[in-house]
Order: sequence, then structure tokens, then C-alpha cells
Amino acid sequence: MTAARTADLAMQLDRGVNNTSLVLAFAFGDRRIVLFVGDAQVGNWLAWQDLTWGTGGGTVTGPDLLKRSVDLKVGHHGSHNAALKAKGLELMNDPDLSAFIPVNETDTKKLGWKEMPLTDILDALQARAGARVVRADATWLAGGAIPAALAHGGGSLKAVRCRPKLWVEFDIG
Repeated sequence: MTAARTADLAMQLDRGVNNTSLVLAFAFGDRRIVLFVGDAQVGNWLAWQDLTWGTGGGTVTGPDLLKRSVDLKVGHHGSHNAALKAKGLELMNDPDLSAFIPVNETDTKKLGWKEMPLTDILDALQARAGARVVRADATWLAGGAIPAALAHGGGSLKAVRCRPKLWVEFDIG
């Protein structure tokens, strides 16, 4: 198989599976939700509006889960397709909300993606989580100097540890 054919096949596979994500919502004793949306795109967020689950204590809906979210792994690298505003991020009003964006903006620009993460997504997250919006390309991760707003906990973040350029670990609660 030629390199060009291999690249074409890889792009076809990416288009075919890019919007297929396992979404996990972990509920804790006080009903707080840690939400991992994978790379779910806008269509997924729309579908969640009509979902319901029976629980021992009643019924839970998709919007209920969003309202109770205190930790969000932002989908699709914070792109234009990462989340709904009115039926997604604007429902996340818990004052303890923290958000984590797996993005390296320098690399996305090299690939020709002009605005990833999208400014509107960042603004909406920062309006809700303030300094508890953590990007994978944050400069402090390379140097290890944890910002005071994160180092002292706050919201759903209880503790932060990191080894510069290797890993960062958050205790959430």
C-alpha cells in the first residue's frame, strides 16, 4: 500500500469514528458528577437532552447530569464542535466546576486548525470555572509552578501535584 493510500485510509477511518465516543458520568454520594465526554460532538450533546435513566431515587435526565457536573473533560479539544452552549455548557452552573481541555494550540495550528480551542468555548468555561480551566498546553505544566488558584484547591479541586513535562495529578471531590 502506498503512503498516499495509507493516509487516505487513515482519514476515512477518522471521519467514520470521530464522533463515536464512550461518555462516562460518575456520580458521587452527594450527587456530584464527573463527566468524561470523550470526543462527543454537538450531535451527541443534542441527543442527551432527551435521555432518562431510572435510579433507586427517581429519574435522571441528560440535562440533570450536566447541571450536576463539577468536573468536565472537555471534548473534541475544545473545538467548535466540542459542546453545545445553551443546552450544554450553560447548564453547568455548579460553583465548584472545573474543566480540563486536552489541547496543544501550537500543534493544532501546525495542522491547519485555526481556532482550537475555540474562544467561545474557553470564555464559556472560564465564566463558569474561572481559574479551574486547565489546558494540556498550560505553560505552568512545563515548569511545575502550580498557579495559586489551583495549588490551594477550590471548587471540586482538592489538591494538585505535577512532575514538569511528565504528568499532572488532580484530587477531585
